[in-house]
This record gives sequence, structure tokens and C-alpha cells, in this order.
Amino acid sequence: MQQHKLPSAGSPMIRILLITLTFSAVHGQSVRDEYTSAITAYQAGEADAFLNSAEELNRLRPGSPTMLYLKAAALAMSDDGEAAVDLLGQIADMGVAVQADKEPAFASLIALDGFRSMTNRFDALREPAGEMRVEARWDNGHFIPEQVLVLDDGSMLVGSVRERRIVRIHDNGVVSDFVAAGDHGLMSVFGMKMDADRVSIWVASTGAREAESIDESLIGRSGVFRFSLADGSLLEKHMLPASDTEQWLGDLFLLDDRVLATDSKTGEIWCLQRKHAKWRRLVASGRLASPQGIAPGNGSSVYVADYTAGLFTVDLANGRVQRLPVAPAINVYGIDGLYRYNNWLIGIQNGHQPHKVSAWRIDGGRVVEQRILVSGHPEFDDPTLGQVVDNRLVFVANSHWPSFDAERNLPAREKLSGPLIASLSLEELR
Repeated sequence: MQQHKLPSAGSPMIRILLITLTFSAVHGQSVRDEYTSAITAYQAGEADAFLNSAEELNRLRPGSPTMLYLKAAALAMSDDGEAAVDLLGQIADMGVAVQADKEPAFASLIALDGFRSMTNRFDALREPAGEMRVEARWDNGHFIPEQVLVLDDGSMLVGSVRERRIVRIHDNGVVSDFVAAGDHGLMSVFGMKMDADRVSIWVASTGAREAESIDESLIGRSGVFRFSLADGSLLEKHMLPASDTEQWLGDLFLLDDRVLATDSKTGEIWCLQRKHAKWRRLVASGRLASPQGIAPGNGSSVYVADYTAGLFTVDLANGRVQRLPVAPAINVYGIDGLYRYNNWLIGIQNGHQPHKVSAWRIDGGRVVEQRILVSGHPEFDDPTLGQVVDNRLVFVANSHWPSFDAERNLPAREKLSGPLIASLSLEELR
């Protein structure tokens, strides 16, 4: 899904920090302001102010590998190398690999045995772990897939961000259009969910600048579309109310006669009441930073993955947002797709290196355990969204989002691998 970076501060240290931790985007103004203060203090050589801002950022984003890394840099600048190495160890405990040995802020630590041990741990974390199976691939480097749905007949639907269409992958590997490019005003295709009747699908669609041949009037607009599985015909279309702010519906959750949709641009969560064909803003802007995947909760609430702020529960009646408590050394940041499997949440984490699929066990309303199911696969390139089918997760393994340049252009088609749909077993979580 869409990726953002904090604004570059221009210094060598900060450029490397941004390259290393690409999920450090923040939409909350207080976090953004504090981050700016931290970088300003760093550039001015004000160690105490840098550390104060880093500590505040860790309060605002508890357990965030990004903020731990920033604080480690501040501690190194304050000549507290032992504490800096300890924080780097906490990041490694979370399964996150950073390029600390290339970070100028840590130059004073290079001779420390503990620091060399940390860099070895980070190198080991970059090695592939876990197993996944290829379900489908085809040759179209500019497709830019986001979501896959497995249908009852075994075929799959895959949506395209770039080409604004949905294709069907037949069991013999043939790829055909399910919804042709731009039909019915379809924009970039993001989350897709099958309706309870299993004869239709709902699609979150957004006017992304990364889409080709899209009308300028659609940029920043979002809505949901419902298509018949029989022939791809349009059954319903509901655009969000027009806004001066760009919208970005990225994922969906279906519940009874309601369609929930997350807006990663504004931080809002919308609820479409199908009976009245009317949108209601369930969560207003400012409560969440960048909501992405949604998974079922306890019946009266849902789990929501906030890309830059962690895991939350959202009350379906009043929209109340609560952070999910997390045990130490567990990383719930950088999550794109989010799914429920028994007492586990399954998340696709593309917000930091190495990209991975993780599982978190929920007990007593808190996250008590994390298991990394697959990590650092050589064909991963921003894995995004998927679907739990029986005892496996089927997902998009290579969305190629990092391949877009600043002008939203892509390299030549032949330089990018075609879409890869993969699956992994969830048997160990039963």
C-alpha cells in the first residue's frame, strides 16, 4: 500500500536513517513536529535536545523500531554507547534489521564488541526464514498488484493499482479480464472482499497518482464498488463524500449490512450502511495516523492495523479507538494486510526490513506472543494484501511499490518481475 517517508533533513545521518527505516512516515502532527525538532537538534549538535525529542517520540509511538533507532542515535551522540547498543538489541529482538554499521551517528560505537555483535545479528536477520509456496505468477511488470481473492472454484482475482483493472487467474494459469481497465469508473484497485452471499465482491478503489490514464478529476477520490462474480458486472458504486483533502481507501471489512473502509491518507474509518446507501464516518481524522488492514474483533469491535502507530481496537457502535497493549520485544508496526485466524492476528509487514508475514497471539485483550511465519524471501518486494483460505494465507508477494519514482513513473516493464501470488501454511497456529 502507499508508502511515505518523513521529510529529509538533508544530513548524511538522516538520509541513511530514512533509507533504513522506510516506514517512519507519520501523519499525526504532534509526532511530525517532534520528529522535526529531533532532527533540528541533531543538525545543531544539541545532544540533550535531540535525546529529549527522541524520548518523547518513543512515548508517542511505544515499541516502534523507528523511534527506538532514533533514540539509539541520540544516545550515541550523548556518548552513552552502551545504552545505544542496548536499544539496537531491542530492535533486533523484534526481527527488524537496520544498517547501523552505515549510520554516521554510530561511528563512535564501531570499536565496541557489543556493537559488532549487533551488526552480526542484523545481518543474520536479513537471511530468508520460513517457507512459502508460489500459487501463480504471470509476465506483466507494470500490473502492480495489491490484493488477491481466492474464489470457490479455485481461480483467483487480483486487482491492479497501475492498470485500474481486476483480472481472473484461471486454474490453468490463463489470465483474463474480470473488470477491464477503467470500466465503470474503476480507479486503482486496493482491498477486495467477498460478500457473504459469495456471488459478489466489494472493492476499495482510489484515484491514485500511480495509476495510468486516469482522469485528473479522480485523483484523491475514493469509493467502493460491488461486482457480480458471475460476469464482473457492476452492482453498486458508492463514492465517499467529496472533500478538500485527498482520500485513500485501502482496505475493507464486511459485517452484516455494513462495509467498513480505512482511509490511510486522512486516518478516517468509514462505514457504508448498505440498506440506506449512506456513508457514516466511524472514526474521525486525528485518532489514527494511517489505518490499513481490518480484522474481526469480539463482535462489537474490530482490530485495525495503523501503519505508523501499531494495533488498535475500534468500537463499531461509537468509533472509540484504543491501542492494543503489546508485550515487550514484539513489533506491531509497518502492518499492511491484517487477518484473524483463531486467537491469532496475521499481519503482512512491509514497513521495514526484512519484509515478513507475522502472527500475534491475543490473550486477555493484549498481544502476548509473536511468531514470524516467513521473512526476507528473495522474491518479496513490498508484500501487501491477501486472504485466509482454510489453513493458509494467500497473498500478494511483490507489489513493487518502491519502484515508483518521485514522479510516480516505473522502470521499463521488462525490468520488473510480473505479479507473484504466494501462500503459506497457518497449521502451526491451530
